[in-house]
Formats: sequence, C-alpha cells, structure tokens
Amino acid sequence: MVLAPVTPGREHRPAELLAAMNSAPGMADPTNAILPFGRFERLHFARLAVLDDPTLGDIEAHGVPRPSLPIYLALTGSCDGPADECIEDLARRAGTGLRRIFAHCDGFDAQGDLAAWMQAHRRSASPPTTSTGSVARCGRSRRKTRCAARSPRKWRAHRSHRVRTPSSSGASWSTSSMPR
Repeated sequence: MVLAPVTPGREHRPAELLAAMNSAPGMADPTNAILPFGRFERLHFARLAVLDDPTLGDIEAHGVPRPSLPIYLALTGSCDGPADECIEDLARRAGTGLRRIFAHCDGFDAQGDLAAWMQAHRRSASPPTTSTGSVARCGRSRRKTRCAARSPRKWRAHRSHRVRTPSSSGASWSTSSMPR
C-alpha cells in the first residue's frame, strides 16, 4: 500500500481526479486516461481512495475536543510478483497519471523519482484472509483467476488439491494433501 497525507487545502482535488477515472459511480474504467488499470497484466486489483473520517466531529458531543487528523491518499492492490516490481511498472507506464494524483500529497516532487517516492510511502497492509476458493491465494495468477471465473466446474476438477500450512516453528511453510 502506498499511503501519503494530502496537503491541507487540497483535499477536494484527489477526489475529483478519482471520480474522473470512473465509468459509473464506484466503477473504475479500466482504460481511463489517468491510470489505465486494465493494461497491467499482473495486476489483480487496485484501488485509489481518499481516506477521511467525516465522523470526527461526533466526539465533540461527548465534551472531547475534535482531533486534527490528516486526510490520506491510499493506493492499494494485489499483483503477481514482488510489490517493488509492480510499483516500478506502474511508475514507468502510468507515471503521468500517478504524478497528477500524488501532486496533491505533502512532499511530492513532480520532477522527482516517482517509483522511489512511492517506495518511500509504502506501508505494510495485512494480507487478506484466504480460503480454498479465494482469488487472493498465493501463486494464483490473474490469468488463472479469470479462467476459474469463466469455468468454475472445469477449474475445480483440474486444480491442485494441496494446501500450504505453517510449520510448527512458524518460520516456513509445508505442503500437505487436501482431502477431496
């Protein structure tokens, strides 16, 4: 996840840019001119969001002063391969649009190294909880995920019936057969 505070007074601009990327409310156009997510074969999903808490004023009703917290811009996603490579690819192929978006964040230098800035603002995100049918399973490529969505019976019949479980030490993973 890339997470950066939005420069105070510029909070509305990132939201306007993100809305311009949609084909319908809440539906990103995969071929939008700002960040064409659909052109990235290794990208399973990505989300850009302005993180703000409109309920902060609610605590004033309890006699507690309203905290002054920053508004953040977050870019999250899931891709095949190392996150570093995905960030490099995004910066190289969609740099113009990403610069337009991140230009509203504190400390962003539009002439600087975009990939390095994104790496410097990377934050750890908890991995999704996975189950046998989850699209977030390790090792499942975007192409395999799409194939499974098109023909679930065929996919279930041919997929591996093995699960990965943590070893007793927790330091590595072991593979065991899963019952059919």
